[in-house]
Amino acid sequence: MMFHGKMKIWCFFFLYALAGFSYSQNIDSLMKLEKKSSGLKNAVVNNEIGLYFYNEGEYDKAISHNKKAFYISDSLKNDKILSDVYALFGDIYYDLNQFNTSVYYFQKAVHYKQKIKDMVSVSYCYNVLGILYRKLGQFDLALENAQNSLTVAQEINNTTRTGYAYSNIGHIYISLRQFEKALEFYKRSAEYAVFDKDKDDEADAYINIGIAYYELKNHEKSFEYTQKALDLSNETGNKAGQARALNNLANRYIEQGKYDLAMDYHLQGLKIELESGNPGGAAYSYANIAEIFREKKDFTTCLIYKDSALKITIEKDLKLNIYDSLTYIYEEMGDPVNALYYHRLYSAMKDSIINEKNNKAIAELATIYNIEKTEKENELLKKDRTLQDLAIKRQRIITFSVLGGLALLAVFAVFLLRSNRMRKRANRILYTQKEEISTQRDEIEKQRDQVTEQKSFIEKQKQDIEDSIRYAKRIQNAVLPSENLEQIVRNEHFVVFYPKDVVSGDFYWANIIGDWQIFCVSDCTGHGVPGAFMSMLGVSFLNEIVRNKEVTNSADVLNHMRKSVIDALKQTGESGTQKDGMDMSLVAIHRETKKCSVAGANNPVYIIRKTDKPEDHCNYIRNGFELIEIPADKMPLGIYIRMDDFTNHDIQLQKGDKIYLFSDGYPDQFGGPKGMKFKYSAFKNLLLDTAGQPMLEQGDILKKSLHEWMNNGGKEYHQIDDITVMGVMV
Repeated sequence: MMFHGKMKIWCFFFLYALAGFSYSQNIDSLMKLEKKSSGLKNAVVNNEIGLYFYNEGEYDKAISHNKKAFYISDSLKNDKILSDVYALFGDIYYDLNQFNTSVYYFQKAVHYKQKIKDMVSVSYCYNVLGILYRKLGQFDLALENAQNSLTVAQEINNTTRTGYAYSNIGHIYISLRQFEKALEFYKRSAEYAVFDKDKDDEADAYINIGIAYYELKNHEKSFEYTQKALDLSNETGNKAGQARALNNLANRYIEQGKYDLAMDYHLQGLKIELESGNPGGAAYSYANIAEIFREKKDFTTCLIYKDSALKITIEKDLKLNIYDSLTYIYEEMGDPVNALYYHRLYSAMKDSIINEKNNKAIAELATIYNIEKTEKENELLKKDRTLQDLAIKRQRIITFSVLGGLALLAVFAVFLLRSNRMRKRANRILYTQKEEISTQRDEIEKQRDQVTEQKSFIEKQKQDIEDSIRYAKRIQNAVLPSENLEQIVRNEHFVVFYPKDVVSGDFYWANIIGDWQIFCVSDCTGHGVPGAFMSMLGVSFLNEIVRNKEVTNSADVLNHMRKSVIDALKQTGESGTQKDGMDMSLVAIHRETKKCSVAGANNPVYIIRKTDKPEDHCNYIRNGFELIEIPADKMPLGIYIRMDDFTNHDIQLQKGDKIYLFSDGYPDQFGGPKGMKFKYSAFKNLLLDTAGQPMLEQGDILKKSLHEWMNNGGKEYHQIDDITVMGVMV
């Protein structure tokens, strides 16, 4: 697992210092000052209180006080305070991982910082926008904003911000897997760090250069620069830099299989992280050390370190990886109870992360909608106040006109005619103003109607999304080989295919290349729309690799698939990132010789054949049939700590052999009298018990058994994952 150099995101909150006041006081003094102050001073105080709560991680309070600063500064049209308010909102929503909302506020901050000619802050805001767009995967916009930051920094001759912009551009090229360009920009950032005599920034730059050389397969240079980063961090006493360099060196030794050296460096890094109070970094170190003990088959020590990582981490992605790892560790130890326990935790956490991402996206859309709605309401309020002022002015004019007329009538009767003319003139003015007020009121009502229309538009968008998902199901069904599967397989077969949601993260695929029949079943990360996107990628990659490149060796197909997934998803192995990918079992059968090539990424393949062996229920032999399990490699099609070539199993098939490929959905489905999983052992027994039936009939039995399992004793269990089983008879 690689550690990219930490991107510097310094919070620039350019608060005012009004004459005679100092706001760098404690929070109690600031809260008292808020109650006493008003106008511009109150806006500054609320902005600084918001900054205080932001630094304390109390984001709701930070937002509340910064909103007060916004309302005041907006009403006063003070561009300087508005620029600081928008920058603080941008940083708050950045920390809350609401990146689209953060983009909105930093774009506003750029606008106001440019108006007040604060170009250092303009460079900063552009750089953060580059980081945000990189995290959102919009790399064109990321490069555009990072380049804007660099241009501004160079124009004002600010070497520090220039170095940060070069570093950010390097990170973007790493994400784009353009490692030569990334190396070029990382080296430039190092030059500016040396010029500024900032050894911490210099160490960060060397870490990044080491990563770029690693990706370019220049391991000697990678070690050289990572060691230079460690030496500089030791010199400055930068604990975070020391831990980052040590962990990067350890992970490179793991890649080379030098586990003892990797262990030594990870332990040094762990010691520093614990001493410096960095539980997040320590959790990753515990998890990495545990994987080393797992490779050494020292499961007892491995479990101790995994448990330590779980106790201190708050990152769901790391917990998900640990639960998944513990499932396979306990399986290797022959402990199915604990393996099942951690698989349940893994499934629950995976669904939680997917739901959290969906809820966060919905919440962010609502936030942006509310922001725009609030701005429109503020405009309406301003216009209402204008109408009220005009009405008061009109009333005053009427009052003064009448009083003036009476006074003139009583005192200066001679001037009655002149007063009458003046009153008529005043009435004409009032009539004109009344017409203007009516026009403005119509405009306000029109804008209110626009707000209502926007609400209806959002509701329509929701309906459009649901319609799009249903249409996506038609597209997914079109790419599955359901119509021509019989022409490809040619023998008896069946497919059980039940998506959990409207669309599926599972898919099955088949094709004929020359003398080879090739078919597979795959389980992609997630289910529903995210999983369906992955499944479409999988089908596309298989068509390219098998149909166009004519790769027929099963292991070679999986190796090509893994590379395609990593390239398409721009996976770098960076610490803390989600490891999207897919599991797959794949079979290639020579139609003449019946030689079979089998390979699996986490998913095995079962073969059932006739046998004269005596019954042995432990080894799945009975009723004249034997179940042979072809094991899978314990690694997915995607970035993973283990990146070995997949294993190819060559098997001579016999007439009447039955081959089964499947995802984990059927064995993992909850149901039955105790609400437990169906389990792989029961799945194997079900296949053996029905092996004597025709394939189509066996498929119907599988469907019926699943339905009965999920509807047991009057209780209905919901489907927890996509379910796919393919059976083919030789």
